This record gives sequence, structure tokens and C-alpha cells, in this order.
Amino acid sequence: MCQTAESDIELVRVALKAIGLPEVGTVWIGPYEQLHGAGFALLAATRHGVHRRDLSNYHIRVRTRVVQTILEHDKLGKVTDEFVFDNAIAGFYFNAAIQRIVWASERLIKTFISVPCICGRKREQNADARIFPKLLKDAKLRKDHLISEDKRTFPELSALLNQFPDKEHKRESPYDPQRSLAMLRYDVNNRKHAVYDSLARDRKSAGGGCDVAPNYWSDAPQDCQMHLACNSFDLVRRAYDELRDWQPSVQTYSD
Repeated sequence: MCQTAESDIELVRVALKAIGLPEVGTVWIGPYEQLHGAGFALLAATRHGVHRRDLSNYHIRVRTRVVQTILEHDKLGKVTDEFVFDNAIAGFYFNAAIQRIVWASERLIKTFISVPCICGRKREQNADARIFPKLLKDAKLRKDHLISEDKRTFPELSALLNQFPDKEHKRESPYDPQRSLAMLRYDVNNRKHAVYDSLARDRKSAGGGCDVAPNYWSDAPQDCQMHLACNSFDLVRRAYDELRDWQPSVQTYSD
């Protein structure tokens, strides 16, 4: 494991130790559940060797043998072919992690604009919307209101919101570590709604190393993707704790 991988996974451990427990029945339980699941998945992906995962000739080497390997593990608690098992399961946990990081960030933003403000300001106009740019716009408006009217600073929330550019990240958007959550969000949502063949050029990432400079998320080496995922996890965790501290006992979306 490279030094970057070691420092990344230590960041995840520290973030998990720091994450604050939400009060029972509060709106922060949803993001909390997504976050500790993401943390577990990042740790598990590392244990199964995600940083050194090799996708060359994946169909023959892994896909044709993974089902029987999973069944063997279920029956015996161990496998004969550790390469097949670790390769497939590392990818499973990595994808599970980035899904939960994205869902936690989206849920946190929606929760932030859906609860009444301490000052009496009602939930924001697009609180019931399912269109992310509308949620993001309202979150920025509310943040500005809190800074201006309540004289509060929200550096972690600001860092979260700044991850998303005004123009949504697309496949052709350049690789940008300052927009890691935007890249993760595109990857998660695009794969969820697309036919496999249409993503053939999006599935090139595993392998390589930390010193490879990618042009797009799709050609970023696995180490680069894990680095962004671990940092994104910590960033969302910090925003979660900041907002939980803002209104720790809020239990309703009502006006």
C-alpha cells in the first residue's frame, strides 16, 4: 500500500471516531446512517486490496468465477481463489462507499433547507424538490442568510457546497480534485440510470498509481479515486457535525 493510501485510510478512521451521534428522533439520523456505512465500506475496500486492484482481462479472470467464489465463501467462510474474491469485493465496497458519500451529502443539503431556521425563517422554497440544482441554490441562500442575519460562520458547510459548480459535472468535465463530490455524484447517478454498454469508456479506472495525472474521473487510477473518496467522506462528515451542532434537537420538516 502506498503512503497516500495509508494516510487516506487513517483519515477515514479519524473521521469515524469524530462523528457525532445524533439525538434520537432527529433529522440528522439519516445522514449519520449513510456516513458510518460509507466509512465501513471504505475500510472494507482497503482490507480487500482496492488500492492495488487489477481490472485487466476482468471478465475472464474475475467475472466468470465470482459467483462460485461467493457461494464458496458463504459455505466455508473462506475461498480458494483469493484474487477473484478480493478483486470483486473490493470493487463492491468501493462503490458502496461512494454511493453513501453522495447520498449523505445530498440528504444533508436537503435536510438543511427543510427545517425551520432558529430565527423563525421557514423552510426554503424548494425544500420538497427532487432536482439537485434547486436544492443547492436554496442551501446557498440559507447559508448566506445565517451568515448575514445570525452572524454565524459555517466553514464546513461552505466547503461542502463549494464542491458543486453551478454547471453540473458531466462525463466530459475535466478531472478536478476541488470538485470531488461533483465527480462522485456524476459517477454514482450516471451508472445508476445507464445501460452498461454506454459506459464502456467510463470503466477504465482500476490500476495505475498515485503518480498518474488523470484527465477525467473515468481514467483516474484507483488510488486517485480512493484518495478523493476518503477526503470527500471526511468533508461530508465535518459538514454533518457542523449542522448537527447548529440544531441538534430538530425533529421535523414542518413549517
